[in-house]
Amino acid sequence: WGANITAIDLQGHGKSHGKRGHFHSYDSVMDDIENALQKLQREDDSLAVFLYGHSMGGNLVLNYCLRKNPQIQGVIATSPALRPTFKPPICKTLPAKILYPILPGFTVPNGLDLKGVSRDHSVIDAYKNDPLVHDRISVQLAVDLLESGEWALENAHLLQLPALLIHGDVDSLTHHDTTKAFAQKSASSTFVSFPGAYHELHNDIDKEKAFERIAEWLDARRNNTGI
Repeated sequence: WGANITAIDLQGHGKSHGKRGHFHSYDSVMDDIENALQKLQREDDSLAVFLYGHSMGGNLVLNYCLRKNPQIQGVIATSPALRPTFKPPICKTLPAKILYPILPGFTVPNGLDLKGVSRDHSVIDAYKNDPLVHDRISVQLAVDLLESGEWALENAHLLQLPALLIHGDVDSLTHHDTTKAFAQKSASSTFVSFPGAYHELHNDIDKEKAFERIAEWLDARRNNTGI
């Protein structure tokens, strides 16, 4: 049945404006998502719209749907950054919270372990050589992601939209069981765990299985709604 895909570069990432690794504010990114959806719906209000986010984007789309309850057909989050795999030590979180109101745009290395991105070594090589990839994160963005992830988990039961949440069970970057817990709290959510899969399911060695599962879920939404 086909699909049109529209993507945006987040503030401070890709080709978008702003300091690398920094959002003007978390709320401003919620506004960016809303503006993008409104633009799509102005262009063709007959479209069935699904919101998709991966990792940090998964955090954003789940929070957006909880906070805004948009008039769309569903949301998909892969490896959402609701919690990191390991709890950040207080020696890092305390200074970040102190700097938050004083120097919110102060950036530090994000500490991403590239070995956890994918089992496909060519993906990691491409990641290293991509000029748009950076390793920066601001203290404001780091704190906002941690707090918004916890908020989403606490409020998961309020999600009204159909949601598909997918996570690899050996993801070393974002926490698999937190995603599962979110889905268990949300009656409208479907959770799929991929055994042995790493963080970037769409770039891992079994990526076709992830794409197939997403397509099946979208087909089911189409059949349920007459899309």
